[in-house]
Amino acid sequence: MNSINLDINTGLFFEKRPSFGILGFINNRGETSEKGEKYGYIIYPRLVDNRYHCCCHYCGLLVKGYVNAKPNEVVVITGLRKQRHLRGKAGFMIPFVEQRSYLDIEQFSTDVRTSEAVPTLDFINVRADAAVKLKIGTTDEMIARAAENFLNWNTTDISNSVQDVLEGNLREVIGQMELRKMVNDRQEFASKVQDNVAPDLAKMGLEVIAFTVQSFSDEGGVIDNLGIENVETIKKDALIAKAKQNASAKK
Repeated sequence: MNSINLDINTGLFFEKRPSFGILGFINNRGETSEKGEKYGYIIYPRLVDNRYHCCCHYCGLLVKGYVNAKPNEVVVITGLRKQRHLRGKAGFMIPFVEQRSYLDIEQFSTDVRTSEAVPTLDFINVRADAAVKLKIGTTDEMIARAAENFLNWNTTDISNSVQDVLEGNLREVIGQMELRKMVNDRQEFASKVQDNVAPDLAKMGLEVIAFTVQSFSDEGGVIDNLGIENVETIKKDALIAKAKQNASAKK
């Protein structure tokens, strides 16, 4: 059986077989076998080659256009049509016309602290340190906002970019509360800061998952004195309770 070959110079397929003088198909590059038979080349139309290349090209476009978004990321497709989002599912884009970018929607943590002492409502200068858990929102509106700010950013870069916003809101709430209230009810303080900062972060497409106060400190030792005062109050209450118990036992 004769084999079909490809001429790399012309891009044409051809088959070597004995020449029968079929005009238009036998090329003039004849050869003679050992038996004296005349051989020629039957040239096949380039259509076969084009079909092969079209098929490969089409498959290549499908591969390039296939998009698979992991559960912890959003793929943002932009270009010819309206911006589209894929989260935790697969889809297609138009290669060379549209492009894909990524948003990391995993939860991440960041620390925030006041860079300098801030006066409380009762004019005591304190510093605060807190831990915050954040993530990019998953609603269409939040993703669109995050896409304007954090496309292809990692969580470390996002964390660094929101430090000023977090610290500003932390300082604002410190100025609205008395020191004793802040120290004795950290949960209320943390809730106030979280409620205060949430709208600012939402404008960037971020959600506050948790806000936890780590510590308060001051240079004048006021917080330590409050602790001593609390301890003395507890001791006093304990002595009173014990005296009442003894009096009841004697009756």
